[in-house]
Amino acid sequence: MNRKTRLWLIAFVSMMLFGSVSTFVFISDGGFEPAIIFRHFLFNLPVVIGIAAVDVRIVHTLSKRAPALHKRYMYELLLSVIFIVSVLGLAKVAHVADVVPGLDYDPLQLRVIIPAVFTNFIILMLVESFINQEHIARMKQEQAEFQLMALKAQINPHFLFNSLNVLSSLTYQSPEMANRFTKKLAQVYRYLLDSAKERAVPLRDEVAFTQNYIYLQQIRHQNGLTVDSDLEESDLGQRLVIPTSLQMAIENAIKHNVVSSRAPLHISIRDMGTVIRIENNIQLKDHVESHGIGLQNLDRQLSYYNLALSIHNDGKVYRIDIPTLKEARE
Repeated sequence: MNRKTRLWLIAFVSMMLFGSVSTFVFISDGGFEPAIIFRHFLFNLPVVIGIAAVDVRIVHTLSKRAPALHKRYMYELLLSVIFIVSVLGLAKVAHVADVVPGLDYDPLQLRVIIPAVFTNFIILMLVESFINQEHIARMKQEQAEFQLMALKAQINPHFLFNSLNVLSSLTYQSPEMANRFTKKLAQVYRYLLDSAKERAVPLRDEVAFTQNYIYLQQIRHQNGLTVDSDLEESDLGQRLVIPTSLQMAIENAIKHNVVSSRAPLHISIRDMGTVIRIENNIQLKDHVESHGIGLQNLDRQLSYYNLALSIHNDGKVYRIDIPTLKEARE
């Protein structure tokens, strides 16, 4: 949430709280007394602005630390009770000290506490709804950018040129292999198009796509590329992953390292349960134009599930752990 949105949200919550407090005061006093209303205005306005700022911060923090919606509601109710009772406790001190003339009722009464907690909890849920909608909108936008970037990465002239070159050679050397290569290439593009609108895909589908991609790269690089994977024997279950995430890690390894029969690139893919681990030996090319945008975008996609990439580089081995998703974020 950016600063401007947060300020607007605080202003909105402040108005709602102030309206609720003013209505309660009006009903409690049993009439309209301008002088009393004005004194309550001067006292309540800064108080409700402070409460609003804390409410927005509570929801924003819980949305990151408690992904389950029902848990966030429980925490919000508990914090609402603690927070409102604390504020009313300060109001009690002001009442006893006669800091605010005209404050002629005891704030620490059930008839005050229950409506205040209930009102604040309702407002917390409204803020929760607003933040969730903003979160979903931003997620959809970044997911669309991520998928478009992944699609462009495969349709870029270099990949297409290299694939067509390989296909041209296979046509003369082995028509049967050329036919299989063509089918694998078509399956790669089909998956990219089919998954372009998905936030997450079954790990099983992503593995099949990645295997097709690896096949294309191994035909091109021959003995220069070896890939050792245990995903075929692994129980993939119902887990999900961000689309093209595994392929992106493999493509990243091929792009940045020398791949030749004299200096083979070895890639290992392992199912570690909660993550898919992809490792490769490091033999960097002299110059590669790259800004790391792909992995940064992937990491942002994972952050919506309170997950993150784990990258290890000791100069000899490059390792990236890609988290799997047990279920979509609520």
